[in-house]
Order: sequence, then C-alpha cells, then structure tokens
Amino acid sequence: MIQIDLPTLVKRLNLFSRQALEMAASECMSQQAAEITVSHVLIQMLAMPRSDLRVITRQGDIGMEELRQALTVENYTTARSADSYPAFSPMLVEWLKEG
Repeated sequence: MIQIDLPTLVKRLNLFSRQALEMAASECMSQQAAEITVSHVLIQMLAMPRSDLRVITRQGDIGMEELRQALTVENYTTARSADSYPAFSPMLVEWLKEG
C-alpha cells in the first residue's frame, strides 16, 4: 500500500484552499461527521468571497445557491461518528493528490 504524507499535501494548497479545508474539518467536527469530504471543502470555498470556486461559478454561469444546496444534500449522506476527529475521505485524499 502506498503511504501518503497528508501534511505535505495540505502544505501544497494555496492559502484559500487550506483555509477552506480547515473550516471544513471544523464543521465536520461540530457535526460529528466521520469523514471530511470534497463536498465539505467545496461548501466552505463557496462561503469565501475570494475563492477560486466563486470565480469559476460566476464565469461558468453556475448558480451558487443551487450548487451549495446540491453539496449540502450530499453531506447529509455522510456517516456520523462519536469520534471527535473526522478522517479525510479517500476521494478527498485523491483530490488533494491531483491538486
């Protein structure tokens, strides 16, 4: 199995992306989510006025509210856990590696 150095992947993120990831982790902890998913991070990016995702949605004529609702619905399917620290979902790790 390939070892992944998550701190190195996180360090490679730009400031806004790293903040969105941290905010997503905090939100997941408060919701007792078992995993931090890509949709958790994207929701946080939508909340940041200067994020790349908001620029992309404007340029692509994508409704931010519709996107936020779709991402929120996906988060409702995320498993809950009594653990205080959620794990990175496998898809999020892949996303960070691609970044």
